[in-house]
Amino acid sequence: MNHAKMFAIVAMASALGMFGCNKPEGVYTLDKEEMKKAVQAESTDEPGQELAQQLLLAMVEELEARLELESGGAMTLGAQWGAKKEESKKGTWKKEGGAIVLELDDERIKCSREGSTKLTCGSDDKDEKQKMVFVKTTNK
Repeated sequence: MNHAKMFAIVAMASALGMFGCNKPEGVYTLDKEEMKKAVQAESTDEPGQELAQQLLLAMVEELEARLELESGGAMTLGAQWGAKKEESKKGTWKKEGGAIVLELDDERIKCSREGSTKLTCGSDDKDEKQKMVFVKTTNK
């Protein structure tokens, strides 16, 4: 490949990143496989841990979650357990350094971005280790 073609490809990729492909706005869904891996990674030898882990894995399997980040800072987080009706909360989001911060009622959830398609979200509370992992399904 000659240098002119390589330069054109790099320029196009950069332009796509600058004009919307790397924006956080969009619809994200829960990445169940990543969630299951995280639950399994938390295993310890404590009594009752195996049962707790099995319960968490069953909960992850039944959970459907959807996060929508809109331009202008509005957001909606929806969750549905099995056949129950989806419940959703509205809030706001903002960029804070390299992170995305979600604010729902009095709760603040910090999400780290991995590339342009993955968000790993959790509480600022250091004692709470469980994180929710979302993958982008639709751009806004």
